Amino acid sequence: MAGALADLTAVCSSARLPADVSGSETPPGTALLIGAAAASGVRIAAFQPRPTFTHAHGREPNWRNLMIQYAADAHLDNGDAVLSCLAA
Repeated sequence: MAGALADLTAVCSSARLPADVSGSETPPGTALLIGAAAASGVRIAAFQPRPTFTHAHGREPNWRNLMIQYAADAHLDNGDAVLSCLAA
């Protein structure tokens, strides 16, 4: 519990949160940290090297987790993009 609270405190007071959201679903802990970061005004960079898209009838392709798609300030798709984000 202490570790989880330390992570939450660190995320809410940081300048940006790089988050690995690759896979078919984002892990609940990562999604929680992304939500806390968004609520705290922290910029979010979502790393998803192989996006999993869904197609709602009559709509454009979008990520499986729209909360993360819309919360992210940057969508990173490779290691170089992650390194650039961390260096900024």
